[in-house]
Amino acid sequence: MKEYSKRILFRCISIIVVLIVIVSCGKSPEVKLSEAVILYNSWIEFCEKKDIDSCINFINTLEQFNPENFSPVIDLNNTAQNQKDMCLKYSKEILQVLQDSADFESITQYIEQIDLYMLAYLRNQNYYLEETHQKYYDFFKCLIVVVVLGSAILIFLNMNEIKKRDKIIYNSEQFLRHSMEVQEAERRRISRELHDTVAQNMRYVSLLAENLADKNASNDIISAQNQNIEDIRKLCYNLTPLNISSGDMISSLELMGQKMFENDVRSGKDAQRGGKDVLKAVGNAGAVENTSGTHLVDANTHQSGEVEFRIVSEDSVDFSAWNAEELMNIYRIVQEAFQNIKKHAEASEVTVLFKADTAVGTVDAVSSARGAAYGAKNGRAASEIGKKGSVKSVADSKKRALKIIITDDGKGMSEELVEQINSGVFENTKKFHFGVRNIVERVQLLGGTVTYRSEPNYGTQITVVL
Repeated sequence: MKEYSKRILFRCISIIVVLIVIVSCGKSPEVKLSEAVILYNSWIEFCEKKDIDSCINFINTLEQFNPENFSPVIDLNNTAQNQKDMCLKYSKEILQVLQDSADFESITQYIEQIDLYMLAYLRNQNYYLEETHQKYYDFFKCLIVVVVLGSAILIFLNMNEIKKRDKIIYNSEQFLRHSMEVQEAERRRISRELHDTVAQNMRYVSLLAENLADKNASNDIISAQNQNIEDIRKLCYNLTPLNISSGDMISSLELMGQKMFENDVRSGKDAQRGGKDVLKAVGNAGAVENTSGTHLVDANTHQSGEVEFRIVSEDSVDFSAWNAEELMNIYRIVQEAFQNIKKHAEASEVTVLFKADTAVGTVDAVSSARGAAYGAKNGRAASEIGKKGSVKSVADSKKRALKIIITDDGKGMSEELVEQINSGVFENTKKFHFGVRNIVERVQLLGGTVTYRSEPNYGTQITVVL
């Protein structure tokens, strides 16, 4: 994007520089004409007065006049210079006569000679002036054509740049979507393999263990195998959860959280302290979110050994505006965040807050219209794009405006690491690499943004705006 802006700026500057150079290449005809008029007026004044002052004024004006400023043609300049020299010669002789004897007969003869040279000189200047006017007229016609053509070319290049950029964005979204589809298909395949092969083999081992003579060893084997089977069942669920609909989004996330964070789950609805607990949890990691005055629903609190987590949703959140594929991506975003928290955060409290974000609706509507326009240009029907979530009405955009805030009270991250994650640089994030990348890619696929906030020993907040 920066390179694109630099190229556009360079083109504009180049056009401006060319225009300045062209316009400043010489004096305008009006300026040249005014210089000739001054010279001619000083001569007329002397012819009328025939005194010393007017003669001196004419000589001074003639000496200051430079024919080279009037015409770039060498031959014409030489002729004008000769005419100027002769006029100066006779003018100085007239001045001498005026100072000595004031012989008007001699003065009249000199005036007639100068008149001839002045007439020839003005004739040459008039010819060149007409030629200059014509050149300037032609120049401005060409300049107008150049400006119009240059503007058209610049607009065309800009439109091409915009089309290329939109195509890159569209292709990247298609690639991300395809990658997620392949990933989900691979998850389902692995889940089936685990269920149909490994889990069945473990059950078979448990059956064999029942026939062992040593009942204590048999019970230990059976207990271990049952635990392994339960772990595989949880893994299979995490890989391929049940079909998620808008009505059971919260319950699906709660079930996933229970399986991920708990062994013996004790859950319950804490109606009395639910609102305060939620605000406290959302306040973790220095979150500045004003939820006062909002009606919170689905504020379930789940507690196991050392981890307490909550899934909270405002009553204004409408999951029905999202299709099944998008709901699965939202589910995976929360799941990836939970996995990172479980592996790295060492947290005792985790909160997920879903809230409507009305500020997003306008932006989403504009981007949707651009997406629809791009699809139409590339021969894709609006209905086809609509299936992918690219064509939405303004009202639907407002319903889809969603903010997800995931907080924990764990050990947090360094400022450097947070900056790397927010900038999209994953090379040095090491153990956060895959989980963070998956979250970012899924958020991009949904057309949103994700921001991390964290400090060492003060927990982490993940804010997803869709």
